[in-house]
Amino acid sequence: MAKVRLHRARKELKKILEDFPEIKNYQSHYKTKKVMKEVKIIDLLPSQTQEKAWVLALFNIESQKVLPVVIGEDLALPLVAGLKKLEMPRPITFSLLANILQTNNLKPEGAYITAIEKGVFCAVLKVNTPDGVQDYDARPSDAINIAVLMGCPIYVSNDVLGKAGIEVPDKYRNHAPSGKGIDQLISALEDKKAKVGKLAQTKKTASEMQEHAERLMSFVFES
Repeated sequence: MAKVRLHRARKELKKILEDFPEIKNYQSHYKTKKVMKEVKIIDLLPSQTQEKAWVLALFNIESQKVLPVVIGEDLALPLVAGLKKLEMPRPITFSLLANILQTNNLKPEGAYITAIEKGVFCAVLKVNTPDGVQDYDARPSDAINIAVLMGCPIYVSNDVLGKAGIEVPDKYRNHAPSGKGIDQLISALEDKKAKVGKLAQTKKTASEMQEHAERLMSFVFES
């Protein structure tokens, strides 16, 4: 009889605890972490198969594997800017999203690369909200950019690491990443800033501005 009462008490306690969002969030967080591995950005290198694309190298120390993720240069530049605390020439979407999250006291838990579907990586950005942790579907590059800007970790599922991760050869295991690709992107970012600065200093004449206005109106309204 005592065992029956103890079983019932445990069952009731479990039911009560599961009604608390804090407990639900912890359970979800714990289950997720069991199947995910934290990774660090160790470098980016130019893609040899796609023009104006870069391969983001995500390293997991436990498995000694690197996950390569191809991203466009337009996403690689802000990523490096976020990593190195550099300013972009103009405000970018990721900065806007990060500011909105901060203003509303919403803190991301991190970027999670969860699966591979037809050769494409799937990811979510997990965000702590008043209603609990919410998952937002995202491209890995978008989720990672926001995570970097807000100082959040990046995770990859065991399944993805197993399928697409590349094991670091023994001869490189005691080597620190060179960071050559990151340095290249920093140089590209500085060049872009210089070009934007030159454009800002270029002043159009009144006749050029009038010509531009007429061309715009003609294109919009003439059939």
